[in-house]
Amino acid sequence: MTADYDNTIDQNATPEVKEQFQKGNMGITAAMEASRADEGTQKEIAKASEDKGGMGAEEIKAMTEEKKHRKTKEEETREANVSDTDTTEEEKAKPTGRRVP
Repeated sequence: MTADYDNTIDQNATPEVKEQFQKGNMGITAAMEASRADEGTQKEIAKASEDKGGMGAEEIKAMTEEKKHRKTKEEETREANVSDTDTTEEEKAKPTGRRVP
């Protein structure tokens, strides 16, 4: 089973996460949890692991969940701020080049 974990880490983890795993700053479970995250999050996890001298799987899972939640809130806010009222009258009057039958 350890070989399966090692293969998953090898295939999905960023070089930064692999380095922290090799240094012993992450165990197999922590490295597996980190390897499930997107590249940017993995880099943040690796830096935090380096700074703290190690991170556990639960801490990594909490970090990835918090980031997902934050991203969802940012997307909701962005979508709420986009509406047809953001289009100026000038932009609405501008010809689109499409012919109306």
